[in-house]
Amino acid sequence: MTKTQKDYDRFIALMTDGMLYVNPAVSFHVACLLLGADEAALGKLVERETGFTGDEMIESFRESYKVFLLNNFDVKL
Repeated sequence: MTKTQKDYDRFIALMTDGMLYVNPAVSFHVACLLLGADEAALGKLVERETGFTGDEMIESFRESYKVFLLNNFDVKL
């Protein structure tokens, strides 16, 4: 497994288990800094695997979370 693949797995874990997307200050660039990942290489892998850029993926998670909060708790963000 390459470093980029390991970084991808860690990025996905940060998104799913770590809920990184709830912090509005976090961008894909910041996530890469936190992971010590090569942003260009990880960005290419994220896009190849998901069809989203890193920032689009984070924003998609944020939007889904807003819908979840609204539907389950009547909370609007």
